[in-house]
Amino acid sequence: MNKKGLLAVSFGTSYEETRKKTIDAIEDDLKAAFPDREFYRAWTSRFILKKLKRDKGIEIDNVSEALSRMKDDGIEDVLLQPTHILNGEEFQELSASVREAEKDFKSLKMGNPLLTTEEDLEDAANALKNIFGIPKEGQALVLMGHGSTSEANSAYEGLQSELDKAGMERTFIGLVEAEPGLEEIAHTLAEIKPEKVTLAPFLVVAGDHAVNDLAGDEDDSWKSVLSSKGYEVSCILKGLGEYPEIRNIYVKHAERAM
Repeated sequence: MNKKGLLAVSFGTSYEETRKKTIDAIEDDLKAAFPDREFYRAWTSRFILKKLKRDKGIEIDNVSEALSRMKDDGIEDVLLQPTHILNGEEFQELSASVREAEKDFKSLKMGNPLLTTEEDLEDAANALKNIFGIPKEGQALVLMGHGSTSEANSAYEGLQSELDKAGMERTFIGLVEAEPGLEEIAHTLAEIKPEKVTLAPFLVVAGDHAVNDLAGDEDDSWKSVLSSKGYEVSCILKGLGEYPEIRNIYVKHAERAM
């Protein structure tokens, strides 16, 4: 009997409320898609894993620990699906862990992050159009992504291009840790002069970046900066994992990896 396992790998979050609505929801959809596989979870953020253990006594496996556990449980066939957005540094580290563990299983297959292929960019743009709708005249939608210093960051540019093609020209992707940052987004908004700007995270979970950098009351939050420029700003604090349209892409990736 070939014992099968499913491992969902996420960056993680210390915000329990958003975790239930996002990471847990993606995991539930994956479990439903692969009912014949025993389910396992791993997170990749060392900082969050330490913080949860220290503050709440909650222990979650990292990738190596989860794969060891699967091996000990007699799992021979592993399907691993990351909930990462980009094929960036976190994903590269994950890939290295997977290569190391391949010898321990008969089969170990891994799905892609959210934005990997051209088709993914198109799927994601259509999902966002479905979720948010096309901003009306006098309105703009700004989605805040994390960003990466790796080449994978170019996926955001590709997604912006697909959004434009899908008629979402007044939807813009800005990044916290890379370009285009808030300054460039503000410059773009100044050119189209909307009255109302909606901000939403382009992040799997609506955690620290969403609560503080995007919608915080500090002077340097995106909400405060854009409000100070005269726009009427509203925030939608929902992580991408809350939307079935986005979760479907992750399930599709896992199915494709098979």
